[in-house]
Amino acid sequence: MYDVIFTLARNFAIGHISGGKITGRINNNEETIFTGKYAPPQCKQIETENIMDNQDKIKQDEERIQHDKERLIRDAERLARDEQRLEQDKHDEKKVEYVFILDDKKYETKSSSITGADVRAKLPPDKAGYAIFLESHGSDPDKQITDSESFSLEKHELCFYSVPPATFGSI
Repeated sequence: MYDVIFTLARNFAIGHISGGKITGRINNNEETIFTGKYAPPQCKQIETENIMDNQDKIKQDEERIQHDKERLIRDAERLARDEQRLEQDKHDEKKVEYVFILDDKKYETKSSSITGADVRAKLPPDKAGYAIFLESHGSDPDKQITDSESFSLEKHELCFYSVPPATFGSI
């Protein structure tokens, strides 16, 4: 195991540092061996870490890269699912699930229930003071509603109509 690497022109040298002396081999075709307190003058020291430490670091880096690749794949799959959900949500937003009718005009809502105040808010300004009635089915009489009453739109469409306030008295 070597703990010093040197460059030498196009070749490199490897060696040991021991007792202040460097012993090593220049890796060229001649395989010259040098010994001395310093590397040969034509050599420049470029690395002093243990080569085995470098191999361990390379292995750790490869494991980290593999882990990162797996994480990127998971993230890409998650992103694809999220984009799919977003598209579905956009499509769902366009869907109106509930409808009610006021004065023969259909109104759409995403809410499964509405209040009398919600219905009143759909009246034009010139009918703001009008009473609102809920049409009943069959022979049941229509029912005047208040702003605080709540109505479910889940089973069927509800039909409402507005009536001007009644005036009694002399003409």
